Amino acid sequence: MNTLLLTFDLEQFVTPEEKGMNLSRKELFSLSNQGLEKIHQILLETGTKATFFTTLEFAQQSPLLKKIAEEGHEIALHGYDHNTHYTEMETNAAEEELKKAKEGLEKLFKTKIKGFRAPQMKILNNTILHNIGISYDSSLHPTYIPRYSNNFFKTRNIHTSHQVKVIPVSVTPLIRLPFSWIWFRNFGLTYAKLCTKLTLLNQNYINIYFHPWDFAELNKEPFKGKIFSLILRNTGIKIAKELKNYITWTQEQGITATTISDYLHP
Repeated sequence: MNTLLLTFDLEQFVTPEEKGMNLSRKELFSLSNQGLEKIHQILLETGTKATFFTTLEFAQQSPLLKKIAEEGHEIALHGYDHNTHYTEMETNAAEEELKKAKEGLEKLFKTKIKGFRAPQMKILNNTILHNIGISYDSSLHPTYIPRYSNNFFKTRNIHTSHQVKVIPVSVTPLIRLPFSWIWFRNFGLTYAKLCTKLTLLNQNYINIYFHPWDFAELNKEPFKGKIFSLILRNTGIKIAKELKNYITWTQEQGITATTISDYLHP
């Protein structure tokens, strides 16, 4: 049986901060919460379960996320806040901060946090994750992303590292085409369907990710002209429609959606 692991990395709209734009964090979180509302509606309409990797900072100011958790979706860890660079910290300091974030989520949602995805997919030593009680990591995107990472030759398959299960984000075989968030938005539904079919030639799962701000209307002032157009293009209503169509198509193909934890431990 083929499985769809639909995942979302929950944080404020981070690009304006990275570009040094003078916007309040309240506004940046508001945009992401607007997007989360659209995501929630899509999941309700399609009967789809998903995994939400959230920063503690985002979870603390998102009442909707508690409702999402109550509806059976998985809550997983995305760090304390998205701007923390854990790979540049001393090991003990990184471990302490992630432990604090994990415990904060567990207290907030009254559930055990099993999964982790690093901000910006900057892979951590999985010994740290094991030490704080994380059982799986979905930070590996096994392809080449200019200016961010080169994991082109790393395995696409699920494997274990330091007693932590690693479940890579999906890319196609051989040429390693990515088809999550920015690629999904800019290359369209036909591209995403093709990549899905190619990936399922030798794997039985699709693991793709988006951000809540993908689903907010961003292609306008004050962002237009100041942020790279690929980041803004087809956000909001367009991506919401395309994701819903994609989920419906996977259902027609007999692909079943579930959370990562339920996939790893059925």
